[in-house]
Amino acid sequence: MRKPFLLFLTLIAVYCWLTDFIRLFFYFFNIEVTHKNAYSYTGSAVILFGGLFFTLFFLNRKSNASKEWLKEIFQTNTKKEWLFFLLAASPVILLGLFRSLLPDQNFDIYHFELYLQEFDFSENKINWGAGAIRTYYFPLPERMYGLFRHILGYRFGTFVGTILLVTIIAAAYDFLVKFIELYGNGRKYKLIVLASLSLFAIFADNTFFTIGSYKPDLIGIPFLLELVYLVFFGNTGSNKTLKYIYFFLIASLTITFKLTFLPYTGILCLIYFIRNFNSLPPIQRFAIPVIVLLFPSIYMLYNLQETGNPVFPFFNSIFHSSLFPAENFKDGRWGYKKAYEFFIFPIVTLFDKSRTNEWSLYSYRLLFGYLFCLGAIITYLFQRRKAMTNNYFKHLFYLALLAVVFDYACLVTTGYYRYGVIVEVLYGLIMVLGLLYFPVKRVFLLLLLPIVFQAYTTFDNIFIKNINISWHSYSSLVNNKEVREANIDQLFSDYDSVTDNSHIISKIDAFVSLEPFPFDGLSKLLNNKVPIYDLLYYGRTADSIKAFDKNVIQPKSQTKNVFVTATSESLYNGILNSLNKKGYLITDMYEVYPEFMLPGEPLFLLKIKYYDTAAYTITPQLVELKEENAPEAQNDFSYNSKNKLKAFIREAPFVFNWSALPTKFDLTINNTKYSTENRFKGRKIFTVDSDTLKVHKTETVPYLVIVQEIINK
Repeated sequence: MRKPFLLFLTLIAVYCWLTDFIRLFFYFFNIEVTHKNAYSYTGSAVILFGGLFFTLFFLNRKSNASKEWLKEIFQTNTKKEWLFFLLAASPVILLGLFRSLLPDQNFDIYHFELYLQEFDFSENKINWGAGAIRTYYFPLPERMYGLFRHILGYRFGTFVGTILLVTIIAAAYDFLVKFIELYGNGRKYKLIVLASLSLFAIFADNTFFTIGSYKPDLIGIPFLLELVYLVFFGNTGSNKTLKYIYFFLIASLTITFKLTFLPYTGILCLIYFIRNFNSLPPIQRFAIPVIVLLFPSIYMLYNLQETGNPVFPFFNSIFHSSLFPAENFKDGRWGYKKAYEFFIFPIVTLFDKSRTNEWSLYSYRLLFGYLFCLGAIITYLFQRRKAMTNNYFKHLFYLALLAVVFDYACLVTTGYYRYGVIVEVLYGLIMVLGLLYFPVKRVFLLLLLPIVFQAYTTFDNIFIKNINISWHSYSSLVNNKEVREANIDQLFSDYDSVTDNSHIISKIDAFVSLEPFPFDGLSKLLNNKVPIYDLLYYGRTADSIKAFDKNVIQPKSQTKNVFVTATSESLYNGILNSLNKKGYLITDMYEVYPEFMLPGEPLFLLKIKYYDTAAYTITPQLVELKEENAPEAQNDFSYNSKNKLKAFIREAPFVFNWSALPTKFDLTINNTKYSTENRFKGRKIFTVDSDTLKVHKTETVPYLVIVQEIINK
């Protein structure tokens, strides 16, 4: 059942990899052509489909082997199985469709994921630090997600995550069926039961967390499960050489998707190599595993050329790239901190959920799965002589041991289980197989209770509370007809087009990104022809960031149109303070309306100019005039100073144009009155250069006032 899905994903992955291969060919040989991307896309399609054609032609010469191969992929399951499978997968599909109604607005998406979807390798010659260290992560998964975004639009492009989850369910189903077939001693279960249990195997918090997002954390999981399948069941049948090649090709693709899959892939490769050590000739035995370097090699060569570290920024204490500190990169927020925590980490995080992830999303699957596996391992070791004759329990022990080793590998490397979803999925498979194994009702019920509890907590987190990585409260889709209809109207039409009434985008000379909201991805989509300079603190060494800021950005801001891209959230949460603290004054403020954002949501473009921090201090203030304020601060604001002020006044940038707000009112700024009958369409920015500021409005329409005071030291 998994094979059609895996073939589909593999073809897309290989197509995107070939596209990158051609792009890197242009990069390494310094070939500049006008339509480089078009050549890359077309060339990769010709190579891929040409290769498929000749492969099928070659197989067909051998007694219609191509027909047998296609039949094995597409006709190995009955219509009844497919019906039950789709029924079991329907909650995932419906959730994916539901979450596709709102655009993904996660920090990482705006910062580097969108950037990597569009990134041309030669752009680092004009950009600086764009995408931070992520530029040198292997961008293959972002390419795949970007392909879906270009075809389906921004919102529905995230549906690839749902396809991945459905593929994982199919892989879980095949694993359960095969396990029971080989080791179940003739046990039979209804198809709907196995399909439902396959859904439960993946029904976990970290696994479902990314639905509706462009975060590619799931993309390697179906391929890791394929490797697990081959480790457990891959020695059956003929032509072991082809299976050996296939295994290491899948392993190569898996680590190219995400380097955090390397520990799991490495463990499985070692097991598979040992199991097949005596069944192949020595040359094949040692030469074929080198295939694992095939897919990541092109990105490693690029990294080596650019940074001196083929896996930059990882293991930089070995490679000593000058672009990053000489240390082994790891996010210290996650994972065990004391030695004793290593073996009880699911219990440690139960009492301190802030150590699980940024959302404090705790997975009971990890707790119950870990305890169940430890129980199975200990039971098997104490009853080894008796258990050795029980194939079902023996292989359940092997699977439990593998899952625990994977769990420890995750802790040693990142400690971040969104990067280790395979652990949750394996724990789910083991709990299901354990549930099917025990014939004693009391033991069955003892296992069923934690399974039901975990399923309930996951359902509550994912479907009811709708905790997600896309930064949305999806309840608005259910409760607000205006929101729902406005977003549905933008499905399949929310591509990269931008409404720019001020015609400012074409005049931009450079983008600058910095803490706390570096939006390289958004900048890239707005104008992909200008350089992006990213001053994110971990993107480069501190000294190089200061030098580039001083020698390039500060002088350029005096004579060129240098802009910072800002969302409404970033205006409220620190971008103003960050710019002013570095000596950058916002001299002009514009707004544009990308189709890929929420309906009516503005994206702000802030033009900046550097003021010498040795001579000047810029102090910012952001005030909202709204009904919730004290009466004297609802409609009035005043600021008097002996220094020069630069201020911007605009209606508070709500995403939707609430019909309940008054449309007709007067706005007075420094004794100049502006009248409107349509709330300026919610898009009017007023600019003030003075030493005083007085704002008065006649209605309780929320307004945002940004004041920058330039103080001579």
